[in-house]
Amino acid sequence: MAACIVLILPGWAGAAGFEAAVGVWHQSPSGDVTYKGQTGHDRLDLESSLGLDDKTGLLFRARLETPLILPNIGFMATPTTFSGKGTAKGSFTFGNQTFSADAPIDGKLRLNQYDVSLFYGIPGLKAATLGMFNVDLGLNLRLMDVDIEVRQEQAGLSESESLLLPVPTLYAGASLRPLDFFALEAEARGVTYAGNHFYSLIGRVRFDPLDHLFLAGGYRYDSISIDEKGLKADVDISGPFAEIGISF
Repeated sequence: MAACIVLILPGWAGAAGFEAAVGVWHQSPSGDVTYKGQTGHDRLDLESSLGLDDKTGLLFRARLETPLILPNIGFMATPTTFSGKGTAKGSFTFGNQTFSADAPIDGKLRLNQYDVSLFYGIPGLKAATLGMFNVDLGLNLRLMDVDIEVRQEQAGLSESESLLLPVPTLYAGASLRPLDFFALEAEARGVTYAGNHFYSLIGRVRFDPLDHLFLAGGYRYDSISIDEKGLKADVDISGPFAEIGISF
């Protein structure tokens, strides 16, 4: 028993650390949305019907590594708003409004995501690999701030719907650092329930050119399926990102 405690203790009792990063993410949306729709014609394609364009948005994340048995804490904020002009192939119903066919449509989708994670590193793994490899497992709470708006100015029609959804998910992260100044990192958050799913996958290449300063770049893919209060949305957002950060 004493030997097991000696092996496990280094994984729990590492020195506390902190890092924070700010970056930009080139976001490409795809999928469809409907609000109180009755037929397939009421499903609006985000790209062709609403004309939502790619956008480069800000992202922010922070991580606090705690000593002993306290969980590590992570935070991530990803504000996202897409807008554009499109044309529906036929007339459709969105909410309590019926929109005309072959007339320009103004679409707007806000999909802000805020994540707070509590997680632990697998005990002893980092010490056993001489600090090269680490795996984190834990829980995440995601707050989804969703707003979808459809307007047809020629007909004077407008309809929108907003949701604020707290979504608990699982969290997993991994880091491979073969060199002091270079690391490969990955994160995954996800859950599925009652016709909804929320997945977020991140791959990151990190360079530490100076003490307390790092640069990173990678790719992020989010898959979101919502079926709440008459709003049904299947949205994928993906694209590359770049970050600059500090660590202590």
